[in-house]
Amino acid sequence: MTSRLAILRSRLARLRGARARLRAVTAWSALASSVLIALLGVFAVDFMFGLAAPERMVVLALAIAAIGWAYWRFTRALVGRGESEIDMALLVERQQQIDSDLVAALQFESADAKCWGSPQLTGAVVEYVAAAAPTINVFQGFDRRQMVRRLGLLAACLAVVMLATAMAPRHLAAFFNRLCLGSMHYPTQTRIDQIVVNGTSVFSGENAAAAPADCKAAQGRPLTFLVTCSGQLPQTGSIVLTAASAVHSRTRLELRPLSLPAEGGNTVVLIGELARLSEDVTFKVAAGDAWTEPALIRMIPLPIVELQVTPRPPKYAAARAEKTDASGRQFAVLEGSAVEMTVESANRKPLASAWLTLQKGGVSQRIDLVPRDSNRYVWSPAAAETALKDIRQELRYEIQVVDADGLSLESPIRGTIRIRPDQPPTGLAEVIHKVVLPAAEPLIAYRASDDYGISRLALVVDVERGGIKALAPTASDDTSTADSRIASPAAALPTESHRYEILAPKEPLTSERLPMAGSYALSLSPLKLTKGDRIKLTLEVTDYRGENDEGPVAGQIALSDSLALEISDESGVLAAISQADQRSEQQLSEIIKRQLGIEEEPK
Repeated sequence: MTSRLAILRSRLARLRGARARLRAVTAWSALASSVLIALLGVFAVDFMFGLAAPERMVVLALAIAAIGWAYWRFTRALVGRGESEIDMALLVERQQQIDSDLVAALQFESADAKCWGSPQLTGAVVEYVAAAAPTINVFQGFDRRQMVRRLGLLAACLAVVMLATAMAPRHLAAFFNRLCLGSMHYPTQTRIDQIVVNGTSVFSGENAAAAPADCKAAQGRPLTFLVTCSGQLPQTGSIVLTAASAVHSRTRLELRPLSLPAEGGNTVVLIGELARLSEDVTFKVAAGDAWTEPALIRMIPLPIVELQVTPRPPKYAAARAEKTDASGRQFAVLEGSAVEMTVESANRKPLASAWLTLQKGGVSQRIDLVPRDSNRYVWSPAAAETALKDIRQELRYEIQVVDADGLSLESPIRGTIRIRPDQPPTGLAEVIHKVVLPAAEPLIAYRASDDYGISRLALVVDVERGGIKALAPTASDDTSTADSRIASPAAALPTESHRYEILAPKEPLTSERLPMAGSYALSLSPLKLTKGDRIKLTLEVTDYRGENDEGPVAGQIALSDSLALEISDESGVLAAISQADQRSEQQLSEIIKRQLGIEEEPK
């Protein structure tokens, strides 16, 4: 069944749709305008003050709050709001100043109207309204001014944005990067094209980021910056270094041109240097009106190694080995000792390589060390290395390492291994009477010593036969004259040598049993001496130098001062004894006089 109010309902539906579209355009254009205005405000503040990321977050929060307020004030009341057909009829009645016939007619045409009052009355109202519907202007009083104002504001904001996009697209790109909390900077007249730190490029102008990459640098080494600029070429620049451990500790480095740009050149390279890096720092570069975000330079510690030196003296000297400072650089070892060297990483950095350089007699020798643990902390020479075994002369050494970062010691470890020689043994022989009978057994008193041990002790007897017969001393001769004659034999006298072992080679005396003192009764009978012969006695001492696979190592031999004995008959021996007694008595008398203070009277 066709509705008699179809025309009216159709017009009311169009009115309802038009009002819904009007509200939507008005509401969302206001919101869009508020968003654009907020973005323009953020751009203006960020462009003027160059906000850091935290500051930008604060400004963005304020802008979002302003947009929220605009939504609440101008948009929320217009969205999510519906209008019914009855609402539209009431609106038209107010605009046309019609009584409630439109609303009544719409209600009387509903299905429930059959239960209401007189059918004739309801039908008459519907017919009246249906007849008047074509003449009713439902759009009378439809106001579009608010929508036009808001659309005009939106158009103005869009025009500003489009103009900015056309005139400064790079600024707009930088703004959206910074809006997302990126580090891109707005275009400047001076452009920083590249930053190189100690030969490593950490920034390139081709990248969108305005923050250099973090990098590493060696401890204690110079820190060199190379900054390449283009555009409006600056004459100077600066780098602000801030210690990572202390925010207020800052150092400013001036950048100077590495070389003046050529005529018409479009780039310049600025250089700056920090003499020594001692801790982690952040740096920020400024040149002309261009600048960068801070970046971190992490300090790589240099390797720190400790040298442990352990001398290994020969076995025979181990009991009296002197203690050596294992961490020293200058030390002395006993001749023939071996030296063990160990290099250990004190700051627990793995070492890539380590080597030892020895200088011996003007000749250098490099010895590569090998790791002794899986972490590569401890290094020492290979077991087969012989350069540090059986050291016989002074060595100068130098140690250098390279760690896993490719860094070496700031200065190599240098030192000297000096030689402490094994001193030769000493020996002394004495005899009481120097004129003896041919068959006598003079008692030879001896004393021998060494710093580490004695392997052999012998008495060497040289016999001179056929000597001058008149050498026997007389009562008028003094003993010194006789000794002089004995000590100055004729060169042509024949000699023969005899050797008497006092200490066998298989019975070495170690240092604990030294010095060794004793006496040896020398039997002259087997020598068949006669009056006028002379003998020379020499004590031969050989020190102990240990043993090897072939037996005892040959030691150093030392000879005592020789003793000369004259062979005479009984009268000669008695005369020598008498002379010796007279001399002793005279010496004793002189000693007593000196003690009593008796001086000889002048003649």
